[in-house]
Amino acid sequence: MSAFIEVLNLSYLGSIVILFVLAARLFLKKVPKKYSYILWLTVLLRLTVPYSFASVLSFLPSNSHPISTEIVGVNSSQNVNETIEVGSPVNTAPMTVGTENLTSPNFFEIALAIWLVAMLVLMVYGIVSMLRMKRLLKWSKRQEKNIFVSEQIEMPFVLGIIKPKIYLPENLNASEKQVIILHEQMHIQRFDPQIRFLSYLVLCLHWFNPLVWLAFYLSGKDMEMACDEAVVRRLGNEIKIDYSQSLLKLTAKKHNGRFLPLAFGEGDTKERIKNILRAKKPKTYVVVLILSFIALVSVGLLTNPFDGSVWLTEKEIVKTFKNDGLVLVKDQEKDPSDYLLGGIAPGIYKLDDYHAHMYIYIFKNLNERKVITQSSPMYGFNNKLDDSITNSYFSKNALIVLEVPSEFLNSLEYSEFLEVASVYKEMNDIVSESVLLDLNEGEIAVYKGESQHWTGTYTYSYYNLPIEDEDGRLQMDAYSWYGGQLSYNGSNRESVGQISYESSWGSSGTCSTLDDGDLSLGGGGGSSAKSVLPSQVEVTVNWNNQSETLILKLETEN
Repeated sequence: MSAFIEVLNLSYLGSIVILFVLAARLFLKKVPKKYSYILWLTVLLRLTVPYSFASVLSFLPSNSHPISTEIVGVNSSQNVNETIEVGSPVNTAPMTVGTENLTSPNFFEIALAIWLVAMLVLMVYGIVSMLRMKRLLKWSKRQEKNIFVSEQIEMPFVLGIIKPKIYLPENLNASEKQVIILHEQMHIQRFDPQIRFLSYLVLCLHWFNPLVWLAFYLSGKDMEMACDEAVVRRLGNEIKIDYSQSLLKLTAKKHNGRFLPLAFGEGDTKERIKNILRAKKPKTYVVVLILSFIALVSVGLLTNPFDGSVWLTEKEIVKTFKNDGLVLVKDQEKDPSDYLLGGIAPGIYKLDDYHAHMYIYIFKNLNERKVITQSSPMYGFNNKLDDSITNSYFSKNALIVLEVPSEFLNSLEYSEFLEVASVYKEMNDIVSESVLLDLNEGEIAVYKGESQHWTGTYTYSYYNLPIEDEDGRLQMDAYSWYGGQLSYNGSNRESVGQISYESSWGSSGTCSTLDDGDLSLGGGGGSSAKSVLPSQVEVTVNWNNQSETLILKLETEN
């Protein structure tokens, strides 16, 4: 089903590209057709390749995948043990009842079946047509190299993909053979047989899209006329009349008009003759302008727009955690409406390796997030999480809540509890770092230094996100946390006793060294932004009537 949805999204994007190419084709109406033909290659790429890079020149909409697995109801038909990434719109609305009837998975399953059957029919038709034509040409005579003559055909064409062959009808005079063979050789030199084969496969894939059929037809016409123009350039303008008469002569013959998608050679004779007669080499400056236009249109159609939005989607969050090694599995058993927060239902995921759940809330803006998350210590979960251990993380317009049920922890023996607690800490560390560095685009700065008796480390984690909300107001979503550690370098650690410390960071206190000589300087956090970090932090330590000052210098920042 996911492949079918991807095809639908590719078809949507490809349709936009086709419309652009049709408009550009009108603009290029009086220039050589090879330029129009180049643009059709962008359509081929957009209908087959789901990935691209961003560019400010992109002509395409920012939402390149309007059809998500959630919209089509894929989740309800998936096995609950599968890992599913679900897309969420930026402005998440309260969950409503009855929407599943509009997105019944049965409808899309039927559509999937129809798509597969029709695609297979077209593919089989192409293969059978090729085999029939080869059988018809079985007794054709080789004239030279890859050129054959057959009395079974009335029109010349190229057939084959790996080693294309040129087939000619009988009773062609020498001048007719010269231009026709040269035309078909141009097809082979330009890899037109291979491109046409790929185009037909794409047509089979997107058979339901009328714009793709139109693109297949028009690209074939441009292909033929581009080869006609190449023949005229090679043989000179004096060949135009004889070439046109040869086309008319071949068209006048009675021929088999069956649709043979993997062989080509006739095209729209009337339009081809008009194009041959008016063909002329454009001036150099015109060529430069045309190539510049082609390059601009190609870049605009092959690249995606930059996503200037800072707002996160549920899908982005799930994908980020997955990339960082935390696999989230959509929970089909919990009812999101039981965990409403300000009318917003979360995406609920299981972390099977950690016996935990994750709730992902997407808000419209920072103000909405702040009002809701500050209104209650438990954020208004209707007491659903009262018997659980929870950790909350904030990221732009999202609130992420981790939950470990207390009943699970209470069921463990002491040794098991210690093991689970260690695993739970590992999970929190992954989430914390992923939220800080990836979702909030944060950084970690590490300060290190030492004196005669002490070695010190300060770690400063922070993010500063200037965000313009939907009303155009600039807001700052910022947070910082710092913590320090000292280690005694002397030989008699047990004699250190109680110490006091004071740092230029603003922290101070008293504590006793641990058995291994290490001690924590504590930490702190806040929502204030730091635009410039100090190059060093000074820490003064007092112990046993002694005093030393350490200079901790900024070593790493990432």
